[in-house]
Amino acid sequence: MPHSFRRRAQRALMSILGIVSVVAVAGCAVSTPGDTGPGGDAEDGPVIGLVIQNAQFFFQGIQDEIEALASAGGGQVIVTNINDDSAQLAQAMQTYAQRGVDVVLVPALSGDSDMTAVQSTVDAGIPVVCYNQCIGDASEDIVSAFIRSDGTSLGTTTGEAAAEYIESELGGTASIALLNCDIYVECQLRKAGFKEALEGLDVTYVADQEGFLADKAVGVAQDILTAHPDVDMIWAVNEGGTVGARSAIAASDNVGKTVVFGTDISPQITEFLTTDDGILLATTGQDTKAIAKAAYDAGLTAIGGEKSDPFDVLVPGVLFTPDRPE
Repeated sequence: MPHSFRRRAQRALMSILGIVSVVAVAGCAVSTPGDTGPGGDAEDGPVIGLVIQNAQFFFQGIQDEIEALASAGGGQVIVTNINDDSAQLAQAMQTYAQRGVDVVLVPALSGDSDMTAVQSTVDAGIPVVCYNQCIGDASEDIVSAFIRSDGTSLGTTTGEAAAEYIESELGGTASIALLNCDIYVECQLRKAGFKEALEGLDVTYVADQEGFLADKAVGVAQDILTAHPDVDMIWAVNEGGTVGARSAIAASDNVGKTVVFGTDISPQITEFLTTDDGILLATTGQDTKAIAKAAYDAGLTAIGGEKSDPFDVLVPGVLFTPDRPE
């Protein structure tokens, strides 16, 4: 019996027995802590467990697109925001297994350390598709697909724009501070790509500090500006870091002296790009719709009992600059 029909039969039986209190055959759901509830009523389509890492624009875009795709296919999405917490990820995976969803789409946070949670869901007969991040070298043996931005090229694309600026405006020499999120593999790839694009230039890295949540990134960037008032550039690894770096410079005496090259795109970052203060000069954004569509399609393939081919799908990003904010 195909996996999707088997799981639907199991759900129907559990409903009849009065065991299921959260997801019934009619598609109703009761929210649990961190659970934003269903994104549509399940009819003939799949019931998808969607984990989002946090409330940043990228994950909001993923959620919106997955919900739209599922709704168009007569399906349902049950969303859990884990707030960058591996313990909440483990709880979400357990909850989805208990609910008997058809597939789980998840951004594993910390590589191998989240393998147990993902493995337990797969062992319960529910396929898992990773997006954005996965569980390390063993991922292909456990999950059905890995959909992500090409992390290295996200960094390289911004780095190439930064290299052009350094050559044309700074004579090939620059002091640079980095706001990282090195606890995540994806962020490591972005930073490596950025630094690779600057090889051959006379570059000095005066700071390399964690700063990927906007509130914290502002303070980290302010401290960097205090310690290194002559720093030419701050590169930020993600949306929060980009917002934080630009905000710190805008509130300092470094306007006109220190610029930002970032990663990710959002309405706020677009506003910063088009503000005539010359601080944020370029950012490379992820193609959220393409990632969500690929993850959704991989989920349908997994429900059918197959793994995606290719397993690892890399989605290129897009460079945004003040003269190309669209």
